[in-house]
Amino acid sequence: MLSIFSAGAFAQVPLDTIPNSRTLPGEYPESWVIVQDFNYPTMVLGGYIIIDVAAKTDQVKGQFQGAQFAGFAWSNKRAELYVAESYYENVGYGQRSDLVTIYEQANLQAIGKVPLPGNKRAFMSPRTAMTRLTGNERFLLLYNFTPAASVTVVDMEQRIVAGEVQIPGCTFIYPYAEQSFFTLCGDGSLAHFTLDAAGNVTDEGLTDPFNDIDNDAMYMTPGVFDQVFYFPTQLGKLQPVRLSGAEPEILPSWSLISEEEKQERWRPVKRETVDVDRSGTLYVLMHRVEEDGARIGGTSEVWSFDPAARERIARIGLRKDASAIAVTGEDSPHLVTLSGNGFGVYEAKTGEFIHEIGGWWEDATTFQLIHTNK
Repeated sequence: MLSIFSAGAFAQVPLDTIPNSRTLPGEYPESWVIVQDFNYPTMVLGGYIIIDVAAKTDQVKGQFQGAQFAGFAWSNKRAELYVAESYYENVGYGQRSDLVTIYEQANLQAIGKVPLPGNKRAFMSPRTAMTRLTGNERFLLLYNFTPAASVTVVDMEQRIVAGEVQIPGCTFIYPYAEQSFFTLCGDGSLAHFTLDAAGNVTDEGLTDPFNDIDNDAMYMTPGVFDQVFYFPTQLGKLQPVRLSGAEPEILPSWSLISEEEKQERWRPVKRETVDVDRSGTLYVLMHRVEEDGARIGGTSEVWSFDPAARERIARIGLRKDASAIAVTGEDSPHLVTLSGNGFGVYEAKTGEFIHEIGGWWEDATTFQLIHTNK
């Protein structure tokens, strides 16, 4: 009888090389998303995880660093990943340094950095509208808050800071056209700017107030399709803003919820609550709330809409309460929901549940945002 401990009982396994790493494709499949791991216990070690939401196994493709309230932007044109981050010389104290780190998409190696002057980068819970590329991907726009509000303009072709745009009383960055962006202001108006080839403002303007800040303010994350930005409001309206002409056009708002649903206190979730697929279908993360606005647990749904017809298409019940959603750019898109320390993946068009990814830490709630490359 052959002992299981004899040499012949074991197959020869080749020794692994250290380090052992793979090269990713230069252009990521559209089923891949990049998720921010905020890492609350040690924010200096925060980062980003690349996940294939369509895969049954081998879902995690790689990761790279993003320290202390980092912001992220994804350049398809140059196959680069941009992280706006901050460090202190003694980890938690000392001289602060803000910079944009540039990662090569294929191997996730840092290939450059752009120092940011003034330590102005906003230190707050990340939002997608805080770190954005212009439409032609020439300039990276970074939201600053000191508490004076401004936008740092970084030329990503020359890898230098091109300038700064003051936006007093306004918040966040919404690019449109080739080199234009707008920002939402505290009086309910919208300020818009156009940059020249050097990154300087050549045109700017301000709309009349339309965002009812006191009674039904817009949430700060829109879904965007065909030059129209769709902003949900706190009480469940949808406010479209068209940016296809020389001036912003404030389109009529309409309600996402019926009178009966209003009485049931259905409301949009307040963070990254809306996304649009490539066919123009709008997806809004909804939940029921108490009279004081607190969420009623176990009520998360995603509602899909045809914004052109102003009609709801479907209600997708979620297996777990969610705080953010994203929709991939595939022809048959996936709906990805962020639930604490894991992700639910659904067929966006049918609402069919596919699988759950994550749940690696039982008590941690460190994931923040889901970025897609559409």
